[in-house]
Amino acid sequence: MKQFFVVLLACLALLAPAGLNAQTLTSADSSYLESLRGKTFAQQVAAVWLTTCQLNKNRFRDINMVQPGEDILLPLNRHYVAKQSPRSTDHVWMGSTYFVNEVVNPYLENKNTATAPKADTLQPVTKKRDYSLGGFIKFAGFMLLVIAAIGFIIWLIVSISKKIINRRSFVKNPPDLNAPDAQVRPLAEQALRATYGRDFQIVGEVERGVANGEQTMFNNDGSAEVIEFRSEPAFRARIRFNNGTEKLVVCRWSCFNPCVNRTDSAFKGTFTPDGGVPEMIENLSEKEVRDTQENIRRIARNEAPILNIPAPPAPIKEVKVKTDNRMHLTKLQISSEKGITLEGTDIPLTVAELQKLVIEVKGMKQEEKK
Repeated sequence: MKQFFVVLLACLALLAPAGLNAQTLTSADSSYLESLRGKTFAQQVAAVWLTTCQLNKNRFRDINMVQPGEDILLPLNRHYVAKQSPRSTDHVWMGSTYFVNEVVNPYLENKNTATAPKADTLQPVTKKRDYSLGGFIKFAGFMLLVIAAIGFIIWLIVSISKKIINRRSFVKNPPDLNAPDAQVRPLAEQALRATYGRDFQIVGEVERGVANGEQTMFNNDGSAEVIEFRSEPAFRARIRFNNGTEKLVVCRWSCFNPCVNRTDSAFKGTFTPDGGVPEMIENLSEKEVRDTQENIRRIARNEAPILNIPAPPAPIKEVKVKTDNRMHLTKLQISSEKGITLEGTDIPLTVAELQKLVIEVKGMKQEEKK
């Protein structure tokens, strides 16, 4: 995705100068720009901000709540695409700052530094066209170069777009959200086997719900990206490995890509089943995330997975209780002050023998009183 935007921005950067030069300023435009002369930078931005608010007052419900990606009208028929910002008012203010930096300042600086020639000193310049064979060859070569450059840019954009689409989705055509479990389960197994291998099976039905929070999503080429979900349709499946270990796996519905939390993430991701409450999804360390990425790549190359699924804990052995009606002790202490102290499980005593010891201790106490 980053490569796509880099190419797109490069194309826009090449075309932008031509577009700016092609836009001629009317007398009203010049008057507006001249009205900003002599003001400080902050005063210029504030003045443009007021004009921008007036231009957009009927386009948005609240001018201070412009969402990222929305188009803001600027003076002189300019536009500004709102960016992600921690404060909503920054969208309009940042657009005004952009206008002052890119339009107002260059205009005022050119007015101050450039000296326009007088009308009576201008001499008409006529450029003769070269109709010779050499001129035609130069023109044809230039046009071929332009066509080749345009073709290369189109090919690059298309190839990168295909690569992005192909690399991201484990399932390219996900079923409808209301599709039956019999239709969803095979696709879920297809996506999860490409991540965890073939030594597991899905237990129970695939749960439908939504994902929220910051989560790390695995792509089908082994890459991973951090996405902040907001009520994104998702599903959760319980998988049981051949060694008996089980785990809950959450996947984004639009691509069936598995999602996890990073243990160091500040905003943990959750999965909320339909009709249920939010539940924390699986946490993985950075090493475990890298191992999962390598696991996806190895499975794609038809190599053995490297994930070490821990074996289930060994069952606790049953402790057989002796039933010989005896108390088994390792320590027996008889004292006239503390009475009888019994510890351990080795010395066998019957109940009758224990009662006899109690009688003896009582006798010792009575003799001491006399």
